[in-house]
Formats: sequence, structure tokens, C-alpha cells
Amino acid sequence: MARSKDGSIRSACQGDLESILEILNLEILTSASNFHWEPRALAELEQEWVAAQGSYPWLVFEHDGVLGGFAKASAFRSKQAYGWTAEVTIYLAPLARGQGLGQVLYKALLEELKLRGFHLAIGAITRPNAASESLHSSLGFRQIGVLPEVGWKMGAWHDVSYWAKQLNDGPADDRLLPEPRA
Repeated sequence: MARSKDGSIRSACQGDLESILEILNLEILTSASNFHWEPRALAELEQEWVAAQGSYPWLVFEHDGVLGGFAKASAFRSKQAYGWTAEVTIYLAPLARGQGLGQVLYKALLEELKLRGFHLAIGAITRPNAASESLHSSLGFRQIGVLPEVGWKMGAWHDVSYWAKQLNDGPADDRLLPEPRA
């Protein structure tokens, strides 16, 4: 995989979903970083992507027609008061790791959320995961809590740490959720 400056970051399109699914399912099958036990189906991922359109960005890094990773945002919780908070997720293909791509891709996602009016980004990290904790810390996230032994996968209990980054200052307008932008 080429360094991040040699590729492009763009909004994910429907044609990217198979590659996104390949990256995601590899994580599901080989690590505890994602708490699904079984690979996800393309139709399920497509539904999630369609539901996010206009509200929550999905970004991909592409180099020579190959996806090296994706970063996406989703609703943190369903109640209206959480509408200005987004949960963020990033996964990289194995060959794209260790090259600074995660930082570049995540920065682009956080900037897009900021432009859309979101106040807070929340990331959840299955522990141990020093690389992800370092990435979040380098981008200004701070650890805000740990849920001990909350998930069972790969023969062990895993803690999940939560990280937060403020995106925008000031009060939200009680009448308006962040503005959808395609």
C-alpha cells in the first residue's frame, strides 16, 4: 500500500461496500476489535450505509483502485438529545497499517463531522489495542471511561475504553439537529 499522500480520501459510494465489507470481516474473524462473531453480510452493510446517507459520513482511502481503509460515523444513541454526538469507527486493511493513513483518514472524518455541526465524537476501543489508543490520543481524543470485561470474544473477556473529542464549541439549537450534507 502506498503512503497516504499517494492516494485519495473520498466519500464512500455503493461500489465500495464490498471492499469495506472485506476489511471489516477480516477484523471480525481475526481480532477482538469488533464484537461481531460472524462475518457481516453485504445486504446488512448496505442498509447501514443507506441509513447514514445525508447525516453521517463514510469515507474511504483509495490508491490505484484499491481501498486501504474506511472511517465512518453513526448515531451514538437514538434519543434526540444525543443528536449532536457521533460514534466514529475506523478500520484499515493490513497492508495499509503503520503508514500514517489512519491519522489522515480519521482527521478527514472528524473535519467532516465538524462541518456538519456535530459537537462530540465518541470512539470505542476494545482493549488491549495500543495502536488505536495512540491514534485517538494523537488526534486529541481523551479517554473518558472503561467498561470492564464487557465483551466475550476469542476465548477471553475484553474491556472497552471510550474516547471523546469535542468538535464544536457553543450551545446547540434545541430545534435543529446537525445539518445533513451529502
